[in-house]
Amino acid sequence: PLPENVNGSAEAKQIMQENEWDKGLVIFGGLVSESTVKVATAVELLKQQDGFPFKDPKWVDLSFDEKSLSTAKDGKQSMGVNSEMWLTLSGGKGYMPAISIDGKMMCDAYTIVSYFWDTYPDKSLSSAEQEMVKKLLDWNSEHSERLFEALKHWGWCAMNGAKKNYMHLGYGKKDLAWEKEVVKVVDTFFTFLEDTLQKKKAGGGLNGFFVGNKMTLADCALLNWPGSFKLVLGMNIPQRYPLTWENFEMLKKTAPAGSNDHYTTFPIFAMIVGMQIHATVAPGFVAFAAKASTLTTRSIGVERPLSVEASIFRLGTACGAAGA
Repeated sequence: PLPENVNGSAEAKQIMQENEWDKGLVIFGGLVSESTVKVATAVELLKQQDGFPFKDPKWVDLSFDEKSLSTAKDGKQSMGVNSEMWLTLSGGKGYMPAISIDGKMMCDAYTIVSYFWDTYPDKSLSSAEQEMVKKLLDWNSEHSERLFEALKHWGWCAMNGAKKNYMHLGYGKKDLAWEKEVVKVVDTFFTFLEDTLQKKKAGGGLNGFFVGNKMTLADCALLNWPGSFKLVLGMNIPQRYPLTWENFEMLKKTAPAGSNDHYTTFPIFAMIVGMQIHATVAPGFVAFAAKASTLTTRSIGVERPLSVEASIFRLGTACGAAGA
């Protein structure tokens, strides 16, 4: 059985039964989402693998609003992450994605993809390759929460700052010490990926996959990060971590099943949040720069104010990376 990480109430169990979500695999999420795409691609990959029992899972689309559950003529169901029903089902968390297996709920993309690997490992891989997949999944799980905090704090809060899962982050909500610590995590995370791909390149070249010659659940778990940090925060991933970006672009060209909505529509949301950052944050930036003496408008070198790109390589040497 699925090890739940959501405390299912009696009301939640009733909702699951009434909608027949208590049998088989049900996936809750929006395919555009940088989190949901990890689970979407993982499920599509597993459907091609022997031993995976859920060849026709149900999907419930989650939107970024308070919309109540609705069912279209074709049977597709959708509701908002801030709807009363989803808040009940998610144990008050109100975010995506989540899966249900026979009525048991699990949230968080990194937890879900790691669970899939632990339960349905790809035994066609060599022992060394399986170990590497596990290592990458553990690395992703260890850093995912901080990475998403960075994306929210310097990016998404400009659009969603008043929403439940964003209110504790954003401009003025965290001090300089917190920001330095987070950007160290970001740099450490991407440096590990860069080093991993450097070894792979030396051993035969890049092919879009972190392990071996085909897509694995490690690729699903890591799929969004280069694009998210470049598009949402304006971070110069191609320059800072060139192999990671090259590998990202190569995987994107293979168009993995379950990724199309994310690759085609996510950049639009990132563009919108970039516009809102300029509109809402710029007036307060000079004051912040004056307070943090290591930052100046001249040293930033990017139009977007106080991006992670600026923070990582301009807030002294706290992150252990040299500025350009």
